[in-house]
Amino acid sequence: MDDQQQTTPTEDSARPTVPAEQPAPVRYASPVDEPGFDMNLLISAAIALFVGFGLRISGDGSGSLFDWSNTIFTRGAQAVGIILLVLVALKFVGIRQAVWAEFAVAVIVTAGCLVIGVIWIMHSALLGYLVAIVGLIEAQSASMTWRRLRPRIAGN
Repeated sequence: MDDQQQTTPTEDSARPTVPAEQPAPVRYASPVDEPGFDMNLLISAAIALFVGFGLRISGDGSGSLFDWSNTIFTRGAQAVGIILLVLVALKFVGIRQAVWAEFAVAVIVTAGCLVIGVIWIMHSALLGYLVAIVGLIEAQSASMTWRRLRPRIAGN
């Protein structure tokens, strides 16, 4: 009689089996927050370190504005290079506040390069034009970083 008994499928056996849900991937508020290696920032750090430690730009020791601007430029490039290396590491591990520091550094470098570029141009140093152009490029970098940060400020 067991062979003749027919079983009707129950509701549970008729349902397809659903695999267990996987945990949702981590979603970041914006691409700014995503951890990762920032090659552009690393290249900027290498250039700043080369200018600060490698070129050895120095004044004539007269204590003039031009002399002081040379010292400030060299020391500033050294500091910016080291700060940018730290920012590369912070962004790599996903520290969200690193982008704010990147913006602050871009603004400071913009102002410094433009002021020093003008001082050097006034003293007939052709390198002043290059430094001023770097300041303008850095202004564009600061602007792009600000555009990435603006949605976060608005709360989006």
